[in-house]
Order: sequence, then C-alpha cells, then structure tokens
Amino acid sequence: MTCDELRERLDDRIDGDLGEPAASEASAHLATCAACRAEEAALRALKARLEAVPRAVEPSRDLW
Repeated sequence: MTCDELRERLDDRIDGDLGEPAASEASAHLATCAACRAEEAALRALKARLEAVPRAVEPSRDLW
C-alpha cells in the first residue's frame, strides 16, 4: 500500500471499517512509514477531541 492509498482509506481504518486484506496492508505500511503514522495519530487525536464535544448545548437563560 502506498502513502496515497493509505490516506484515502485512513478514515475507514480509524473507524474500524477497513476490511481484509486492506487492513493488513495498511498495518504493514504504517509499520514502515513514519509520516503516515504521524498522520494517523493526528487524525485519531482530532476524532477524540470531536467525540468529547457535547452533542447539545443548552442556550443561556438570557438568550433572546
């Protein structure tokens, strides 16, 4: 798997939706490519921050 191919499938990998053999190919590529590992880590961190955002925000009492 190339860097470009991994980038196209990175969202699916992080969401656990990447089937075999693509998941194995992605893992093998990440084992050898520091740039793609960094991109995956950044995307995982972003996803974690987004999941921490409240789903609903109550308006303040004095909102007109």
